[in-house]
Amino acid sequence: MGRKLNICCQTAVTKVNGPLPHLLYLKIASCRLTNIAFHAVNLATFEYRGLAVPIDLSKSSELKCANIWYYGDTLEHTITVLANVLINVQHLTLDTACEPPKIPCLMHYRCKFSRMT
Repeated sequence: MGRKLNICCQTAVTKVNGPLPHLLYLKIASCRLTNIAFHAVNLATFEYRGLAVPIDLSKSSELKCANIWYYGDTLEHTITVLANVLINVQHLTLDTACEPPKIPCLMHYRCKFSRMT
């Protein structure tokens, strides 16, 4: 498999059980998904555009850049989930259409993204 994968689909689940050691860039857009799970150890960049769904990139230890366009969730839940899923990310772009947040809660999440510059 190549180093770059773009997925634009109408499927229910995007899950690859086998390892993808050469995958460096993953973009998922315009999909009706219920779950995203990839085992891509060397994945460096992840882009997602769509409805808020569970994302499992826990085996992507080299993930440094994430660009996420997310809708359908609260901002608090989105930040909590992304902080737990994107633990090695240094650069995060989050564009979201969430329910109105409770602004004071955002200050509590600053330390969870400690690798970001």
